[in-house]
Amino acid sequence: MSIPRVKAGVCGVLLAAGLVQTLPAVAAPPTHSEGVCTVSAEIDENTGEVYPVTFCIHTERRGSHYSPSFGSLDLQISSSGCYYMGTRSTQWVFLELHEDGDLTYGWSPDGRRGGHRVVGTAHRCSWPAVEREEIEGYVWSEIGDYAHQAPQVSFNPSSPRGLVGIETFAALSTPAPWSYASTSPYTGRSLRAEVKVRQVRIDWDDGPAQVFGEALHSRLTGYPDGAASHTYQTKSCEENGPRCRTGIGAYEIATSFVWSGWYAVGGAMKTLRIPNTYSTDAYPVTELISLVVG
Repeated sequence: MSIPRVKAGVCGVLLAAGLVQTLPAVAAPPTHSEGVCTVSAEIDENTGEVYPVTFCIHTERRGSHYSPSFGSLDLQISSSGCYYMGTRSTQWVFLELHEDGDLTYGWSPDGRRGGHRVVGTAHRCSWPAVEREEIEGYVWSEIGDYAHQAPQVSFNPSSPRGLVGIETFAALSTPAPWSYASTSPYTGRSLRAEVKVRQVRIDWDDGPAQVFGEALHSRLTGYPDGAASHTYQTKSCEENGPRCRTGIGAYEIATSFVWSGWYAVGGAMKTLRIPNTYSTDAYPVTELISLVVG
């Protein structure tokens, strides 16, 4: 992305000493020549700060001026309409940074100047606004597939041998908590995050669901003394019949992970909204009938 230039004026001096230290060395133009000095935007990749850099194009040096690089940062426009520089690739184009800090920006299919269209002017975001807008997406990119895991459940008696009046046990394990500690790519401040399964919920399709908090996760061990069990009193039947739950060939047992998560940049924690993940199992239930023979 080429560097934006703003508000030019005539000057006969070299770069201000304070700014020269932030840039690679460049050949000094002849002191006797007059030219146009231009203010451009430079980005500090460690803090994300946007600051002005002045350079001059002199008559003997026209076309050889220094153009600082944006590095890996790209222009971001928040949903609230402010701008900042971030790590995501976008199609926004950095056009003109004004002396008051406002930015004129555009849009192009490849995120480059040339063929772009001007969109408007935006104020610079405050860092809290940037983090609220973007950091949750960054945390999700680090979480990856962890919070998409669904329960894997086994039953005893195993399907299709569920029996009326005989206790059915469910066995499953929960993922170990996920934690993350690094630095925010936007501000360099400390970033911490954690995600875990807060509850396991089992709906036996026969009365109220059972909910197991973290203290009981280690006891979801199945037969013979696991915490999750249910006793069916009615068999499942495709068609009408005696002692049947009519119209179902099997009970649909739904097991869910209820997740919780948070992240913190610097201090205050913010909640991650994580959908439940679940699995379903068809579980036919039949009955044993004793016969007197003799």
